[in-house]
Amino acid sequence: MRKWMKGIVIAGVTLLFIGTAITALAAAVGNVQEKSYSSLAGYHFNFGVMKSIGNALRPGRVQIRDFDSDLEPEEDWDYSDDFNISEKNEMMLVGSYTNIAKIEIEAERAAVKIVENPELTNEIRVYMKEDRYARIKAENDGPNELSVDYSFSYRGSSWSGRITGYTEGIVEIPSGYRFREAELKAKAGYMEAGAISADDLEAKVQAGEVRIGSFRASNAELTVEAGSITASGDFETYLETESKAGAVRVFLPGSDRDYNFYLENAVGNVVIGESVYSGLSNDKKINAQSGKTVKIDCAAGSAEIQFTGGN
Repeated sequence: MRKWMKGIVIAGVTLLFIGTAITALAAAVGNVQEKSYSSLAGYHFNFGVMKSIGNALRPGRVQIRDFDSDLEPEEDWDYSDDFNISEKNEMMLVGSYTNIAKIEIEAERAAVKIVENPELTNEIRVYMKEDRYARIKAENDGPNELSVDYSFSYRGSSWSGRITGYTEGIVEIPSGYRFREAELKAKAGYMEAGAISADDLEAKVQAGEVRIGSFRASNAELTVEAGSITASGDFETYLETESKAGAVRVFLPGSDRDYNFYLENAVGNVVIGESVYSGLSNDKKINAQSGKTVKIDCAAGSAEIQFTGGN
Protein backbone atom coordinates (compact mmCIF):
# COMPACT_ATOMS: atom_id res chain seq x y z
CA MET A 1 0.00 0.00 0.00
CA ARG A 2 2.83 2.35 0.90
CA LYS A 3 4.61 1.62 -2.40
CA TRP A 4 1.37 2.37 -4.25
CA MET A 5 0.95 5.70 -2.44
CA LYS A 6 4.61 6.53 -2.99
CA GLY A 7 4.17 5.88 -6.72
CA ILE A 8 1.21 8.23 -6.86
CA VAL A 9 3.16 10.97 -5.08
CA ILE A 10 6.13 10.57 -7.43
CA ALA A 11 3.86 10.61 -10.48
CA GLY A 12 2.07 13.70 -9.18
CA VAL A 13 5.30 15.58 -8.56
CA THR A 14 6.58 14.59 -12.00
CA LEU A 15 3.42 15.84 -13.69
CA LEU A 16 3.62 19.06 -11.68
CA PHE A 17 7.16 19.70 -12.89
CA ILE A 18 6.17 18.90 -16.48
CA GLY A 19 3.17 21.23 -16.28
CA THR A 20 5.28 24.02 -14.81
CA ALA A 21 7.88 23.59 -17.54
CA ILE A 22 5.25 23.67 -20.28
CA THR A 23 3.65 26.76 -18.76
CA ALA A 24 6.99 28.55 -18.54
CA LEU A 25 7.86 27.59 -22.10
CA ALA A 26 4.50 28.79 -23.43
CA ALA A 27 4.85 32.07 -21.57
CA ALA A 28 8.34 32.54 -22.96
CA VAL A 29 7.16 31.77 -26.48
CA GLY A 30 4.26 34.19 -26.12
CA ASN A 31 6.57 36.92 -24.83
CA VAL A 32 9.01 36.34 -27.68
CA GLN A 33 6.14 36.36 -30.15
CA GLU A 34 4.82 39.68 -28.88
CA LYS A 35 8.29 41.22 -28.83
CA SER A 36 8.94 39.95 -32.35
CA TYR A 37 5.86 41.72 -33.66
CA SER A 38 6.73 44.91 -31.80
CA SER A 39 10.33 44.75 -33.04
CA LEU A 40 9.10 44.19 -36.59
CA ALA A 41 6.81 47.19 -36.40
CA GLY A 42 9.51 49.26 -34.74
CA TYR A 43 12.08 48.28 -37.36
CA HIS A 44 9.90 49.02 -40.36
CA PHE A 45 7.74 51.87 -39.11
CA ASN A 46 9.58 53.58 -36.22
CA PHE A 47 7.23 54.16 -33.29
CA GLY A 48 8.57 57.69 -32.93
CA VAL A 49 6.76 58.37 -36.19
CA MET A 50 3.52 56.93 -34.88
CA LYS A 51 3.59 58.97 -31.69
CA SER A 52 4.38 62.10 -33.68
CA ILE A 53 1.41 61.52 -35.99
CA GLY A 54 -0.84 60.53 -33.10
CA ASN A 55 -0.02 63.64 -31.10
CA ALA A 56 -0.80 65.80 -34.13
CA LEU A 57 -4.11 64.04 -34.76
CA ARG A 58 -5.23 64.08 -31.13
CA PRO A 59 -3.16 66.64 -29.20
CA GLY A 60 -2.18 65.70 -25.68
CA ARG A 61 -2.99 62.02 -26.11
CA VAL A 62 -0.82 58.96 -26.72
CA GLN A 63 -2.32 56.47 -29.14
CA ILE A 64 0.41 53.91 -29.68
CA ARG A 65 1.03 51.21 -27.16
CA ASP A 66 4.40 51.23 -25.40
CA PHE A 67 5.55 47.64 -25.81
CA ASP A 68 7.97 48.03 -22.91
CA SER A 69 5.15 49.09 -20.61
CA ASP A 70 4.11 46.90 -17.68
CA LEU A 71 0.46 47.71 -18.33
CA GLU A 72 -1.90 45.12 -19.70
CA PRO A 73 -2.97 45.73 -23.32
CA GLU A 74 -6.46 46.92 -22.40
CA GLU A 75 -4.96 49.50 -20.03
CA ASP A 76 -2.42 50.80 -22.48
CA TRP A 77 -4.58 51.74 -25.46
CA ASP A 78 -6.38 54.99 -26.04
CA TYR A 79 -9.83 54.94 -27.62
CA SER A 80 -10.60 58.63 -27.93
CA ASP A 81 -12.15 61.26 -30.14
CA ASP A 82 -12.14 61.52 -33.90
CA PHE A 83 -8.90 62.19 -35.73
CA ASN A 84 -8.23 65.88 -36.14
CA ILE A 85 -7.25 66.13 -39.81
CA SER A 86 -7.61 68.90 -42.36
CA GLU A 87 -10.93 69.78 -43.98
CA LYS A 88 -11.74 68.73 -47.52
CA ASN A 89 -11.48 72.30 -48.80
CA GLU A 90 -7.85 72.33 -47.67
CA MET A 91 -7.03 69.33 -49.86
CA MET A 92 -6.78 68.66 -53.56
CA LEU A 93 -9.19 66.40 -55.44
CA VAL A 94 -7.11 63.51 -56.76
CA GLY A 95 -9.85 61.82 -58.74
CA SER A 96 -13.46 60.74 -59.06
CA TYR A 97 -14.44 57.12 -59.72
CA THR A 98 -17.84 55.57 -60.46
CA ASN A 99 -19.52 52.19 -60.06
CA ILE A 100 -16.85 50.84 -57.72
CA ALA A 101 -17.60 47.39 -56.31
CA LYS A 102 -14.21 46.63 -54.75
CA ILE A 103 -12.14 49.23 -52.90
CA GLU A 104 -8.75 48.99 -51.19
CA ILE A 105 -7.42 51.89 -49.12
CA GLU A 106 -3.94 51.86 -47.62
CA ALA A 107 -2.27 54.40 -45.32
CA GLU A 108 1.49 54.44 -44.76
CA ARG A 109 2.66 57.41 -42.73
CA ALA A 110 -0.79 58.84 -43.38
CA ALA A 111 -4.04 59.72 -41.64
CA VAL A 112 -7.10 58.96 -43.76
CA LYS A 113 -10.81 59.48 -43.19
CA ILE A 114 -13.58 57.68 -45.06
CA VAL A 115 -16.74 59.77 -44.94
CA GLU A 116 -20.23 59.51 -46.40
CA ASN A 117 -21.41 62.29 -48.70
CA PRO A 118 -25.22 62.32 -49.21
CA GLU A 119 -24.77 64.34 -52.41
CA LEU A 120 -23.06 61.40 -54.12
CA THR A 121 -24.90 58.45 -55.68
CA ASN A 122 -22.40 56.05 -57.27
CA GLU A 123 -19.26 58.20 -57.19
CA ILE A 124 -16.13 57.84 -55.03
CA ARG A 125 -14.00 60.96 -54.51
CA VAL A 126 -10.40 60.86 -53.34
CA TYR A 127 -8.68 63.86 -51.71
CA MET A 128 -5.17 64.45 -50.36
CA LYS A 129 -3.44 67.29 -48.56
CA GLU A 130 -0.74 68.75 -50.78
CA ASP A 131 2.83 68.35 -49.57
CA ARG A 132 6.11 67.97 -51.42
CA TYR A 133 6.71 64.62 -49.73
CA ALA A 134 3.14 63.31 -49.93
CA ARG A 135 2.47 60.46 -52.33
CA ILE A 136 -0.77 58.93 -53.57
CA LYS A 137 -1.60 56.21 -56.06
CA ALA A 138 -5.26 55.92 -57.00
CA GLU A 139 -6.04 53.61 -59.87
CA ASN A 140 -8.54 51.14 -61.24
CA ASP A 141 -7.06 47.66 -60.76
CA GLY A 142 -9.82 46.09 -62.83
CA PRO A 143 -13.44 46.58 -63.82
CA ASN A 144 -15.24 48.33 -60.94
CA GLU A 145 -12.15 48.09 -58.72
CA LEU A 146 -10.27 50.95 -57.05
CA SER A 147 -7.09 50.97 -54.97
CA VAL A 148 -5.96 54.09 -53.12
CA ASP A 149 -2.51 54.14 -51.49
CA TYR A 150 -1.51 57.12 -49.35
CA SER A 151 2.13 57.43 -48.32
CA PHE A 152 4.74 59.97 -47.24
CA SER A 153 8.27 59.90 -48.60
CA TYR A 154 10.97 58.94 -46.11
CA ARG A 155 12.90 61.90 -47.48
CA GLY A 156 10.55 64.02 -45.40
CA SER A 157 12.63 63.69 -42.25
CA SER A 158 13.83 66.28 -39.79
CA TRP A 159 17.39 67.64 -39.78
CA SER A 160 18.29 65.07 -37.12
CA GLY A 161 17.17 62.22 -39.36
CA ARG A 162 14.09 61.56 -37.24
CA ILE A 163 11.12 60.66 -39.44
CA THR A 164 8.19 62.75 -38.29
CA GLY A 165 6.10 63.80 -41.31
CA TYR A 166 2.88 62.31 -42.61
CA THR A 167 0.15 63.09 -45.10
CA GLU A 168 -3.63 63.37 -44.77
CA GLY A 169 -6.47 62.25 -46.99
CA ILE A 170 -10.24 61.92 -47.31
CA VAL A 171 -12.18 59.34 -49.30
CA GLU A 172 -15.82 60.23 -49.89
CA ILE A 173 -18.41 57.53 -50.56
CA PRO A 174 -22.19 57.76 -51.11
CA SER A 175 -24.37 57.36 -48.01
CA GLY A 176 -25.33 53.73 -47.49
CA TYR A 177 -23.11 52.56 -50.38
CA ARG A 178 -22.52 48.79 -50.38
CA PHE A 179 -19.23 47.43 -51.73
CA ARG A 180 -18.71 43.86 -52.81
CA GLU A 181 -15.30 43.98 -51.13
CA ALA A 182 -13.70 46.64 -48.95
CA GLU A 183 -10.17 46.47 -47.53
CA LEU A 184 -8.71 49.04 -45.14
CA LYS A 185 -5.03 48.80 -44.27
CA ALA A 186 -2.90 50.91 -41.92
CA LYS A 187 0.77 50.07 -42.48
CA ALA A 188 2.12 52.93 -40.40
CA GLY A 189 -0.81 55.24 -40.07
CA TYR A 190 -4.33 55.95 -38.96
CA MET A 191 -7.62 55.34 -40.69
CA GLU A 192 -11.15 56.21 -39.65
CA ALA A 193 -14.39 55.23 -41.38
CA GLY A 194 -17.58 56.83 -40.16
CA ALA A 195 -19.62 54.11 -41.84
CA ILE A 196 -18.83 51.39 -44.34
CA SER A 197 -20.81 48.49 -45.80
CA ALA A 198 -19.54 45.51 -47.81
CA ASP A 199 -20.25 41.89 -48.54
CA ASP A 200 -16.68 41.13 -47.43
CA LEU A 201 -14.97 43.64 -45.17
CA GLU A 202 -11.33 43.45 -44.11
CA ALA A 203 -9.41 45.83 -41.87
CA LYS A 204 -5.74 45.27 -41.10
CA VAL A 205 -3.26 47.19 -38.95
CA GLN A 206 0.46 46.56 -39.16
CA ALA A 207 1.32 49.62 -37.08
CA GLY A 208 -1.17 52.30 -36.17
CA GLU A 209 -4.91 52.36 -35.74
CA VAL A 210 -8.16 51.76 -37.62
CA ARG A 211 -11.49 53.00 -36.27
CA ILE A 212 -14.86 52.10 -37.81
CA GLY A 213 -17.87 53.95 -36.43
CA SER A 214 -20.45 51.70 -38.09
CA PHE A 215 -19.99 48.68 -40.33
CA ARG A 216 -22.31 46.22 -42.02
CA ALA A 217 -20.98 43.11 -43.71
CA SER A 218 -21.79 39.55 -44.59
CA ASN A 219 -18.31 38.54 -43.44
CA ALA A 220 -15.72 40.68 -41.68
CA GLU A 221 -12.07 40.15 -40.79
CA LEU A 222 -10.17 42.41 -38.37
CA THR A 223 -6.42 41.81 -37.97
CA VAL A 224 -3.88 43.65 -35.81
CA GLU A 225 -0.15 43.06 -35.74
CA ALA A 226 1.00 46.08 -33.72
CA GLY A 227 -1.67 48.67 -33.11
CA SER A 228 -5.41 48.68 -32.58
CA ILE A 229 -8.77 48.33 -34.28
CA THR A 230 -11.98 49.65 -32.78
CA ALA A 231 -15.17 48.84 -34.69
CA SER A 232 -18.90 48.97 -34.10
CA GLY A 233 -21.43 47.32 -36.37
CA ASP A 234 -23.13 44.14 -37.46
CA PHE A 235 -22.42 41.14 -39.67
CA GLU A 236 -24.59 38.45 -41.20
CA THR A 237 -22.54 35.25 -41.08
CA TYR A 238 -18.92 35.35 -39.90
CA LEU A 239 -16.60 37.69 -38.01
CA GLU A 240 -12.94 36.91 -37.39
CA THR A 241 -10.58 38.93 -35.22
CA GLU A 242 -6.85 38.29 -34.96
CA SER A 243 -4.61 39.98 -32.39
CA LYS A 244 -0.91 39.28 -32.73
CA ALA A 245 0.59 41.96 -30.49
CA GLY A 246 -2.17 44.54 -30.58
CA ALA A 247 -5.74 45.17 -29.49
CA VAL A 248 -9.08 44.58 -31.18
CA ARG A 249 -12.29 45.98 -29.69
CA VAL A 250 -15.65 45.28 -31.36
CA PHE A 251 -19.16 46.37 -30.41
CA LEU A 252 -22.00 44.16 -31.69
CA PRO A 253 -25.79 44.34 -31.34
CA GLY A 254 -27.70 41.97 -29.10
CA SER A 255 -25.98 39.89 -26.44
CA ASP A 256 -23.44 37.09 -26.24
CA ARG A 257 -26.32 34.59 -26.54
CA ASP A 258 -26.85 35.70 -30.15
CA TYR A 259 -23.49 34.43 -31.41
CA ASN A 260 -21.40 31.28 -31.61
CA PHE A 261 -17.82 31.83 -30.44
CA TYR A 262 -14.63 30.01 -31.28
CA LEU A 263 -11.60 31.13 -29.27
CA GLU A 264 -7.96 30.40 -30.01
CA ASN A 265 -6.02 32.08 -27.23
CA ALA A 266 -2.28 31.60 -26.78
CA VAL A 267 -1.11 34.03 -24.09
CA GLY A 268 -3.45 36.90 -24.85
CA ASN A 269 -6.44 38.33 -23.05
CA VAL A 270 -9.98 37.84 -24.41
CA VAL A 271 -13.10 39.54 -23.08
CA ILE A 272 -16.61 38.66 -24.27
CA GLY A 273 -19.18 40.79 -22.51
CA GLU A 274 -18.56 40.17 -18.82
CA SER A 275 -16.60 36.95 -19.36
CA VAL A 276 -12.80 36.93 -19.37
CA TYR A 277 -10.71 34.22 -21.00
CA SER A 278 -7.01 34.60 -20.35
CA GLY A 279 -4.05 32.36 -19.77
CA LEU A 280 -2.19 29.80 -21.76
CA SER A 281 -3.77 27.95 -24.67
CA ASN A 282 -7.29 28.74 -23.48
CA ASP A 283 -9.17 27.49 -26.55
CA LYS A 284 -12.92 27.35 -26.28
CA LYS A 285 -16.05 26.79 -28.36
CA ILE A 286 -19.39 28.30 -27.40
CA ASN A 287 -22.30 27.06 -29.48
CA ALA A 288 -25.40 29.23 -29.16
CA GLN A 289 -27.10 27.56 -32.14
CA SER A 290 -26.84 30.88 -33.95
CA GLY A 291 -26.35 31.67 -37.61
CA LYS A 292 -23.62 34.13 -36.63
CA THR A 293 -20.14 32.99 -35.63
CA VAL A 294 -17.30 34.99 -34.11
CA LYS A 295 -13.79 33.54 -34.26
CA ILE A 296 -11.19 35.15 -31.99
CA ASP A 297 -7.51 34.37 -32.55
CA CYS A 298 -5.43 36.03 -29.85
CA ALA A 299 -1.70 35.30 -29.89
CA ALA A 300 -0.14 37.82 -27.53
CA GLY A 301 -2.48 40.80 -27.64
CA SER A 302 -6.01 41.49 -26.48
CA ALA A 303 -9.47 41.06 -27.99
CA GLU A 304 -12.70 42.44 -26.60
CA ILE A 305 -16.26 41.89 -27.80
CA GLN A 306 -18.95 44.03 -26.19
CA PHE A 307 -22.67 44.18 -26.85
CA THR A 308 -24.98 47.14 -27.33
CA GLY A 309 -28.32 45.36 -26.81
CA GLY A 310 -31.22 45.33 -29.25
CA ASN A 311 -30.81 43.52 -32.53
